Amino acid sequence: MKKIYKYTLIFSLLLGIFSGCEDELLDQANPNAITSDSFWESESDFDKAVTALYSSLQFPAVSGSELAYQMVRGDMAGTESWYGAYLKYSNLTWNDGSEYVTNRWAQLYIGIYRANQILYYVEDASFLSESEKTLIRAQARFLRGLNYFWLAHTYNGAVIRDALAVSDDDMHIPFSSREDVVSQMVIPDLEYAYDNLPQKWDGAENMGRFTWGAAAAMLGKTYLYDKDWTNAAKYFKEIIDSGIYRLVANYMDNFTLEGEFNEESILEVAFSDNYKEGVSA
Repeated sequence: MKKIYKYTLIFSLLLGIFSGCEDELLDQANPNAITSDSFWESESDFDKAVTALYSSLQFPAVSGSELAYQMVRGDMAGTESWYGAYLKYSNLTWNDGSEYVTNRWAQLYIGIYRANQILYYVEDASFLSESEKTLIRAQARFLRGLNYFWLAHTYNGAVIRDALAVSDDDMHIPFSSREDVVSQMVIPDLEYAYDNLPQKWDGAENMGRFTWGAAAAMLGKTYLYDKDWTNAAKYFKEIIDSGIYRLVANYMDNFTLEGEFNEESILEVAFSDNYKEGVSA
């Protein structure tokens, strides 16, 4: 009996040792994984984050192919039966569970999340100068303000997330009205961008970045939608008087590959054409 007890005790001790080793073995950090603890450590990291910010505009339901669902709701399309999947939108019979409705909401919030990440981590980036931080903030806040403009006028309101969610409580925020979203997020974000974005960026590699003109145009559009004609006219006139933009001689230049980023372009989403040579824009 004593031998059995001794063997059982030894077995239990060995099992405990091996179990502890197994837990320790499984609880390892992947040195190849990029996490919030290993990222945000250099200027290059913030360059990548800002690139990801811009790439969120390329999502299908934001500025991509799914905008066709939105176009068929108005006079840009008719009601032909061959629309197929678009038919519920041309007939105005979609609901809050329809694919494009849910996709657009989700994809706009991905952009907002990326902006909030940048705004959160840039504050402690001691390797960046204050002017560099301001320019990064301006780009992030423009994107966030733009996305909230789209949310407010697509869904007649939105869930306001003005900071990076860091706790469970941050995930339970009620829906806000269109008026609150515009006054609390759209206008303040666009005004910050208006005050801090450059009129132009140097270098071909910066084509498509947000500018003062884009912020002014979106502020004008925001006030236009709210029927504040005075403020809308103010920002639109500033764009005209700046001398930076003008109408192109040939309207179709706005729809060709060669005509991208012309003098009529105020805000243009950059898509790469490198992988489909020979296909017209």
